[in-house]
Amino acid sequence: MLQKGKKLYGIIHQRCPACHEGSIFEEAAYFDIKKMGKNHDACPACGQDYRIEPGFYWGALYIAYGFSVFVSLFIFLLFFLIFGLSLNASFFLLVIADLILAPFLYKLSKTLWLHLFVRYHHPSK
Repeated sequence: MLQKGKKLYGIIHQRCPACHEGSIFEEAAYFDIKKMGKNHDACPACGQDYRIEPGFYWGALYIAYGFSVFVSLFIFLLFFLIFGLSLNASFFLLVIADLILAPFLYKLSKTLWLHLFVRYHHPSK
């Protein structure tokens, strides 16, 4: 079971890497193109600055690329080799799956990138 204070909890639930309380993104929606990738300037709970430096989130593109290549290969092989669909049908389903998964992978990569560089600070009691 995931618990607050654990790195995996913060990544999966898109929470602040410093406190695991505040949300990273302004909107939880995945398919609202205008709002899906906008993050807060700072954590609403602890004030951790999410604007580390100009261009900081460019590194998340590498993570998103790696995720999308892995998922694409898995989906293509699943449809083509396991289910025995034709090459064209497998490619068509791959494109549909990539379009559906793109917003999720985008948010996941930004969250993971931020968690790689900001440490968790246990709240003092």
